[in-house]
Parts: sequence; C-alpha cells; structure tokens
Amino acid sequence: MSDEVGVNVVKGKSKGEAAEMLAEAMVGLTDTFEAMLEDIRSPAAEAPVRSGYDKFREDTSVFLGELQNHGLQLADNIQSGASAAAKNDYESSEGFDDPWPGLSRDVNG
Repeated sequence: MSDEVGVNVVKGKSKGEAAEMLAEAMVGLTDTFEAMLEDIRSPAAEAPVRSGYDKFREDTSVFLGELQNHGLQLADNIQSGASAAAKNDYESSEGFDDPWPGLSRDVNG
C-alpha cells in the first residue's frame, strides 16, 4: 500500500478515457455474436440442437448487453471521479493563505 493520500487527476482522466475506448470497442458485440451464432445454428438440422443454440443465444445476449453497459458506466464513473477530485482540490486550495506572508514572490528582486 502507498502512504500517499490523494488523487492523480491526470492519470484518472487517462484511465477513464482508456476504459471508454474499451467500452466503445464492445459496442456491436451482441450483434456480432448473434450473427456468428446464427451461422453456426443454421446447419444444425435437429430441433433439440437448434433449441440449444437458441437458449444459449438468449442467455448470452443479455449478458453481453449488460457487459457493454457496465463498460460505459465504468468509463463514466472513472472520469467523473477524476473531475470531482480536481474540482474539490481547486475549491479547497482557495481557502489557504500564502505559507510565507510578507515574503516577496519576486525571484528577481
């Protein structure tokens, strides 16, 4: 574990963007899966085999749809968390005084 406390806003934002790219790559996964399964199911002549494919498609399509939604929600949550941390840091910093009042900040003088 780290001894540090805080949020690396830049890293959080980039991780959120990476999660968003992965989630966007999953869009259409259900359609691709169903098309692939239909190609496999079509040659199956026997009704029990076809109904097995149908049940598998039904169960898995629901799961794939949920997976896509969770991926998009994860990306949004990571980016929102980084944004909220940045806003909190900014708002909190306004209440602090200069640590060296009276000391000139002019480095040339």
